[in-house]
This record gives sequence, structure tokens and C-alpha cells, in this order.
Amino acid sequence: LVFTLGDTSYGGCCVDEVAAAHLNADLVIHFGPACLSAPSKIPTLYSFGRSPIDMEKLTDFTNDIVRENEKNGKKIYLAYDTCYHYLQDSIKQIEGIRVATLILDQEQEGEDSFRFHGRDFGEDPGLQESIIVFVGSQESKVLSNLSLSFSHKGEIKYFDPVQGSGNSSVVTKILMKRYMLTAKARDAETIGILVGTLSIKHFNEAIQRVKTLIKGADKSFYTMMVGKLNPAKVANFADIGVFVLIACPENSLVDTRDFYQDIITPFELELALNEDLQWEGRVLNDFSNILKLSSDAAKGEEENKQTDQEASRPGRDKDDDEDDEDNVYLSLVDGKIKRKKKNAALDAQFTDNQVSESSLVKVSDSKDIVMMENSDMWNKFKTKEYQGLDPAVGKSEVKKAVQGLTGIASSYESESKPSS
Repeated sequence: LVFTLGDTSYGGCCVDEVAAAHLNADLVIHFGPACLSAPSKIPTLYSFGRSPIDMEKLTDFTNDIVRENEKNGKKIYLAYDTCYHYLQDSIKQIEGIRVATLILDQEQEGEDSFRFHGRDFGEDPGLQESIIVFVGSQESKVLSNLSLSFSHKGEIKYFDPVQGSGNSSVVTKILMKRYMLTAKARDAETIGILVGTLSIKHFNEAIQRVKTLIKGADKSFYTMMVGKLNPAKVANFADIGVFVLIACPENSLVDTRDFYQDIITPFELELALNEDLQWEGRVLNDFSNILKLSSDAAKGEEENKQTDQEASRPGRDKDDDEDDEDNVYLSLVDGKIKRKKKNAALDAQFTDNQVSESSLVKVSDSKDIVMMENSDMWNKFKTKEYQGLDPAVGKSEVKKAVQGLTGIASSYESESKPSS
């Protein structure tokens, strides 16, 4: 049997594993543009379509970049949009560049290779001075993410096949705005986790990492499944200071002009709450890259702990003033000095007196409310003046059903009719 799936549960660039799972599909064939996020369960084939391109103009454009870079010796990478994948053999023949190939078979992904937007760069271009050339539209989300991720170490150029010309991509103002969002996340007391995918590989690990960060900073959170995001879905949560969206790289950066709260990426939350991760002027949105960075940061934190333990041997006094300085920070949002909450280990699990998602919970005596002991959400709920309608189960008198009125609202049959 073959089923055609039109509407998607999440972004149109993602493989719709949710709808395919409802049909017990053994294989998914994705047509059109794709973010190439690794599917979590169902094998996938792609048909990207074919957009025209003048290979002679592209070759001249890249050759000019190679000649200008002969003295600098920077590495030049070229990435292309999925609709030009059919020309990969011709693109690879261009001299002086390294082509980032599309990863269509997730089983062949190398452990040491740097993956970005479903493309294998071989190594991280952000680790050294480099030039990245993107073949595609200036409005492409791939180009935006390339610029946000690698412009801190080099130049980002693009060649638009429709216009037949290229230019440089500048995202300085966008980077400044994204950094400001990390400051807002740091000040927020309550964070909303928006789950915008159920089909991308490692999405569960990303959600757990976000929860660990929030708990380590002693903040509270809500977790919500949103599907396709819009302002109306998240407008009713006034308690939430900022949202973090778990989605594919192409849908992670949200224009929040129409939203009441800001929406950030897991990487930006990591920057806000993980003190071991320093701002380098880049934004990464791929789950695998973010989880790898957090893992490296955790290793560095463990090494620092061992060093601190060796330094705090008997006979050495601690400087209380230095401890106080480490526990405060300057808020970039309101310019005030604020004190950090508990500095718990980011990878710590629930303690014995805390409640996990799979734990049994206590029910109140009236059987109408689930009591989550030691829960920040429960403590905040108790302080609200309005806590919803009171069901009063078992307190209302049960009455037998009686015959109702018949007719229309303007004239029921049991009502007396006015005399003419």
C-alpha cells in the first residue's frame, strides 16, 4: 500500500514520522525541500526536485574567491541547497574548495565528522579562519544558520542561482539580538519548553538536557507539545518568562515580533545557564552539535572540580568575598546586580526527596488535586488567587432529571402566549 501525506504535523521540511507511524509505514519518501534532520525511527528516501543553475557563473564566482584567498590561505567550504543536489558531481569538480556533501544515509555518518544541517563538512569550519560559500537563495534558512554559526571565524558568501550573482552575508545585528535573548533566559524564573518535533533523532536527549539545565539553575518549567507554532498557542502562559523551542534547525529561529514572550533555542539556553560554555559569537541549532558541546563542557566541569578539591586541602582558607562575587551577576536586561540561585551540578539527577516524571504522587484527601510535593509548579500554583473552577466532587446534591422546555427561545410551549 502507498499513502500520500499532504499536511505535516510540524515543519514542512521535516520527515513526518508521526503521520507515517499512524499508517504503520515501513518507508517514507519525502518530496521537496528538506532540513535533513536525522529521522529517529523510520527509514527515509528523499526527492528534492531540480532547480536550474548556471554552472559556468557558479564556477567563475568560486574561482574569484579562490584567487582572492591565495595569500590568506583560508579553507574554502561550499554548501548547496537540496534542490541542487543533482549537480553534486559537477560541483565537486570545482577546484580549490571543499564541498559539504548531503547526508542521506544516516547510518554512514562518521563519528569524527562535523555535521551541520544534514551536511558533512568533515571538520568544524568554526574552529579556524575559513570562507563558506552557499549555493541557494538569499532567503534560505540554511544560509541564515550558516551565517549565525560560522561568521565569527570567517566570511559567509552566497551565490543566488536565480539572480546569477553572489554577495556576502552579514548577521551582526541578528547575533546581537540572539545574545540579548540569552540574558533574558538567565533572568527568567519560569521557562516554557516547547516540543516542536517528535521525529528527529536525539530530540529526547535534547529535552532532557534542557530540563537538566533548568533544574540546575533552580528554575521552574512547563513542557508543552505545540506542533506548528503560532502566537495564539503560547499567549495564555503569562507566568513564563521565556520559551525554549525543541525543533529542527530550520524552524528553531523564530521571529517573535508577534509573540508575547521571546523564544530561544536550546543552544542559547545552554549559554544562559551553563557557566562552562562561553559565548563565541555563534549560534548552533543542530541537536547533535549542542549535545556534544554540553558533553565537552561537563567533562571540563569535572576536571575543574578535581582541581578545586586538590586546591582546598586542609590548612587552606576560603575567601568568602570571592565566593560572593561568583554568586552574583549583572543583568543585561535591567542593569541590576542579581544573585544566582543554587549552583547545582548540571548533570545531577533527582534527589531522593524530589519527584521524577515516573514517580508515584500523593493525592489530596478530597481526591480532586494531585499533590506534587517539592514541586516548584505546585508551590507557585498555591500562591495564585484564581486556581480554576472548583469541581466540588461529592459535595453537590444529586438531583433526578426533569422534563425540560420545548420550543424556541422566543416562545416555549409551556409559556402563555400574549393576547392579540
